[in-house]
Amino acid sequence: MDTSILWFNLSSPENKSNIADEFRKHCQVLEYEYSSGLMEDMVRSIHLICFEYDFPDVASLELLRTTRVQYPDVPVMMISCVHSEELAIWALRMQVREYFVAPLSAQEVRSVVGALESQQCRDAGVLDLPQFRRFALPTDCRYHNSSQKTSVMPAINYVQTHLHEKIREAEVAQLCRMSPFKFSREFKRCYGMTFQEYLITMRMKKASELLINPNVLVADVAYQVGFRDPSYFTRLFKKYNGISPSDCRGAEVVLN
Repeated sequence: MDTSILWFNLSSPENKSNIADEFRKHCQVLEYEYSSGLMEDMVRSIHLICFEYDFPDVASLELLRTTRVQYPDVPVMMISCVHSEELAIWALRMQVREYFVAPLSAQEVRSVVGALESQQCRDAGVLDLPQFRRFALPTDCRYHNSSQKTSVMPAINYVQTHLHEKIREAEVAQLCRMSPFKFSREFKRCYGMTFQEYLITMRMKKASELLINPNVLVADVAYQVGFRDPSYFTRLFKKYNGISPSDCRGAEVVLN
């Protein structure tokens, strides 16, 4: 294993994951405790720096930024337990090579390691450092770190990234390492609604956002939020919003 990754696990002790262990199956992983900086001789021998978060805060995100500025030629991977568009945009501006929302699939792990093995290169000359230093930390980087919701966070992340697909509660329960019964009870305790109610709410909210475009087709919106029957989608949308999708086009609908 010639490929090596320097791994910063910035998750809280109760939220430690086994993602680093999955990478160890394919390459060398050197775990590094939280610190204000890196050792120069260590950086010279690695091919990627990974920052793994559960709920990023200002200090832990600042560590990523200062590392990018100090070692701009070392590729960086960022893994977070939360899905945030603002956080993803910030990672893009930091020129993070890989950005993932946990959990990672085995295919994603192999893809990262395969890219490192095939390139074995650095990002020299990419960063515009004066501009790079000015990018502010995301304003929502204190990400609702409610301990009671941590156990079902993989389900929330999965819904946000697979809304257009058929989502089975039993499979989502597996992501949370729970039986379907335990997951159903835990989700209701955390969010005050069933998982299916949450899923429909998220789909209706996304559909409302898409329907702001007056030229969008209702059938296309239905497919994009996970419905294969546009007629059923129309009935459900009207039930939740009191207005049909066709009448909603071009107007913003706010869900309770």
